[in-house]
Amino acid sequence: MRRIQKEISTSRLSWPIAAAITLVFWFIAWLEDNVTFLPFVLLMATGLMMMWINHLFALIKVFSRMIASSYLALTTAVLIVPDIGGEQLRAVFVQFCLVTFLILYFSCYQYRKAQGVMLYAFLMIGIASLFFKQILLIIPLLWLLTSVCMVPLNAKIWLSSLFGIGLPYLFVFTYYMLIGTPFAEQTLMSNWEFCKVFSFTGVSKTLVMSYIATSTLSLVGIIHLIREGHKDKVRTRMMYQIFIFIAVFAIIMALIQPQNIAIYTAIQLLSTSAMIGHFFAMTDTKYTNYAFITITVFTYLLTFYNLIF
Repeated sequence: MRRIQKEISTSRLSWPIAAAITLVFWFIAWLEDNVTFLPFVLLMATGLMMMWINHLFALIKVFSRMIASSYLALTTAVLIVPDIGGEQLRAVFVQFCLVTFLILYFSCYQYRKAQGVMLYAFLMIGIASLFFKQILLIIPLLWLLTSVCMVPLNAKIWLSSLFGIGLPYLFVFTYYMLIGTPFAEQTLMSNWEFCKVFSFTGVSKTLVMSYIATSTLSLVGIIHLIREGHKDKVRTRMMYQIFIFIAVFAIIMALIQPQNIAIYTAIQLLSTSAMIGHFFAMTDTKYTNYAFITITVFTYLLTFYNLIF
């Protein structure tokens, strides 16, 4: 008899069922005035993008919607926290920009004339940084990953990435100047506040618990890919290495700057969803079946806990 893990991970109904459950949870949160529906709309759009990135680059060799379904379930569990305040919209918007970046970025694999696509890819990072400046700290890592995993980082590609990052600031600065905003450059470069390193004062327990849970799942996904990643194509392994480094970056930055733990956890969730989706779809043992059931039950229990408390 097939295990429940394989039944669900290869089912065409996994995505619509996950989407329906997500809708129910966000509707309940909306009734309790914990959220608005704009973050939910962005969440669903990002979920579709996660499904598309899996389809475009064959991140999972078999038919599976587990990457997109895992994203919906995990992100709902974390971002539905009542006391997260206005971070929900920013967090989901950053996720949307980042997954769009990854779709463009992955399409540059071994494409030596990728400067045009790289410009559009890093344009999404620039747009995200208008709402969350600290995401710019990931750029040196992305340049390194470009050289190691994607294409040689020549001068044209590097300058294209810089222009893509700066283009949103050019447009916004021009807009501020046209409407006569005083100190436009200071307004544009604000929100670079840093708190004391490792200071979790003022961070809610629910967010800390969500961060720990997400980091644990990231560790599970990383161990799985280290053990089983050799079975994938070289291109797929390169892409999962990028997911791993983004997850590690988000884990470290959330520890260093805990006041932004919600957004860093949201960034981490994109990578975690891809790695856990691969884990669910590409394993089929008694123990991974137990792990699948445990993770699924825990995710929805965490959602209920964050929704109620």
